[in-house]
Amino acid sequence: ALGAGFGIGTSGSALAAATAEKPEIFSRAVITLILAEALAIYALVTALLLVLQAR
Repeated sequence: ALGAGFGIGTSGSALAAATAEKPEIFSRAVITLILAEALAIYALVTALLLVLQAR
């Protein structure tokens, strides 16, 4: 989840700067943010499966 947080922070800050200059690229640029969020969700699901399997 640490890598996902780093990806979200990095791409979020770049997205804000790029959107300030060219607002029309927002819809394409937000995809990187969505992919980083998906990575965090996959990590959460994997962690829950491992914890529940250990019981």
